[in-house]
Amino acid sequence: MIDPVGEASRESFPASDSPAWAMGREAESAIIEVSDNQAENRFEAHVGGKTAFLMYRRMPGRLVLVHTEVPTGLEGHGIGSKMVRAGIEFAREQGLTVVPVCPFVINYIRRHQEYVDLVHPDYQARVTQEA
Repeated sequence: MIDPVGEASRESFPASDSPAWAMGREAESAIIEVSDNQAENRFEAHVGGKTAFLMYRRMPGRLVLVHTEVPTGLEGHGIGSKMVRAGIEFAREQGLTVVPVCPFVINYIRRHQEYVDLVHPDYQARVTQEA
């Protein structure tokens, strides 16, 4: 449970802007949990009876991030980003390099250059060049 007052005290926003909780929109993705469904080879987030997922393939020393899908109506809430971050962190924990095939994953890593070092050397040009 997010404490709106405590959350607001950590936020930095202009005096004219209200914090998200005061505008009736808490950070929905903050309460989204991502799980690794190994049987289906995908990371999943379940929200409101719908399932978002990031499909992957494990190869020796690599985690290939293939396809991200977020159900209609759930886009724009950070669910896809949270799944990509979970996948990349999983690769880090397992000592795997990341092979970004999915365009969403490629764009995520372009925006979060702190993950470029985890990208397999053969694929780093994809995440360091502008689209």
